[in-house]
Amino acid sequence: MLWGASVLAAGSDELWEMSTKMDMPGMAMPAMKHTSCLPKGGAYKPEGNPQDKSCQITDLKMSGNTTSWKMHCGGKEAMDGSGEVTRTPDTLNGTVKMSMKNMQMTQVISGKRVGTCDAAGERQKMDEKMNAMKSEQCAAAVDTAVKSGGYEPRMPEQFVRKEQCAASKPALCEKARAFVSAGGDNEYMVYAKSRGWVAAECGINLEAKRVALCKTGVAEKKYKFVKDSCPAEAKAFKDEYNKNCQGFGRGYTADAAHPNAKLCRSLRSWGG
Repeated sequence: MLWGASVLAAGSDELWEMSTKMDMPGMAMPAMKHTSCLPKGGAYKPEGNPQDKSCQITDLKMSGNTTSWKMHCGGKEAMDGSGEVTRTPDTLNGTVKMSMKNMQMTQVISGKRVGTCDAAGERQKMDEKMNAMKSEQCAAAVDTAVKSGGYEPRMPEQFVRKEQCAASKPALCEKARAFVSAGGDNEYMVYAKSRGWVAAECGINLEAKRVALCKTGVAEKKYKFVKDSCPAEAKAFKDEYNKNCQGFGRGYTADAAHPNAKLCRSLRSWGG
């Protein structure tokens, strides 16, 4: 987890070359370098990911040019941490410590001022980039859900949370309803086998679709689909075979002489 500085100020701000290095027990990761546009002057101000509402910064204190804070992230992988950063006119140094379950992580931050920039403009660019990434991720999630019917029995959290893909749910349902309505037995079977959340959340009547497909399946002689998905129709075929095809299947000569040979050949798979 990387914690950046607030870049909300406008005007002639400061461009910093930053380096962050994460250390964990038994693992030393290489430092990552990037540039950040920070408000001109003042103390360092930590800022969490605005897309992740489960992480909160608390006990924010500023003493001279040193900033300290605590933080907590909820959820399945909850973690707690603290940080302290000192910023001078030309340098910035500090550490962020995080703990989760039995793991301890320390992030070492350092930086130097290398020029000027527009903080508000940089934030706008970053927001646009984040929104574009979010749109791509939601579009991919919608496409997967439509084509699969949903792999989970309940709608995943990403389509519930406003800051994630909740706004994409209406489009998802529209596409899913069209996918099943215009599709045939293959599309129906995708949803029937997955037993996922999409059908229930989007009001898709799979039973009505099955009944309609069973009728066309009989007319079009799609016997495998009828056998797998249409118990009433399958029973009728089997009963017809048992009624009219006694003795059929004993041999080529006997079958050719059977009075219902043509019917029995068409119903051969239903015998027994």
